[in-house]
Amino acid sequence: MIITINTDASFSNEHKFWTYAFWIKSDKFCFKWSWVFKEKLESSTEAESRAIMVAIWIIQSQKVKFRKLIFNRDNIWAKFWWKKHYQKELQRMILQFKKVWLTKTKKFFEFRHVKAHTSINNKRSYVNNWCDKKCKEEFYNFKNNHL
Repeated sequence: MIITINTDASFSNEHKFWTYAFWIKSDKFCFKWSWVFKEKLESSTEAESRAIMVAIWIIQSQKVKFRKLIFNRDNIWAKFWWKKHYQKELQRMILQFKKVWLTKTKKFFEFRHVKAHTSINNKRSYVNNWCDKKCKEEFYNFKNNHL
């Protein structure tokens, strides 16, 4: 089974919080979620990278068997930040995936870039726009109700 993880994130350095949304899809399930964290981050790249990690933790907790994870994200740098800052966690997850959930394949993480805020009308852009909208909703709800 192939699982596609679509993520987006927003953050406010001024108010020290960040929001994320993801849409996880496979041929057996679909899971959508958005949330806010009160924590200071360095950049939108870190926020998007953390959104990817949360999505992976969700998949791990469900113990679903899969052979590939595809990450669609509009922040092209999230791939590099994620690999740099979560290297030990990434190595641990890869070992766990290989032992428990994955079929034998070498390339089981694939990162794809989705251009954000365009007039492109395809499935990936639709889902990215949904994630972007949910991030903004969480962002403004938190800002208006808690600050």
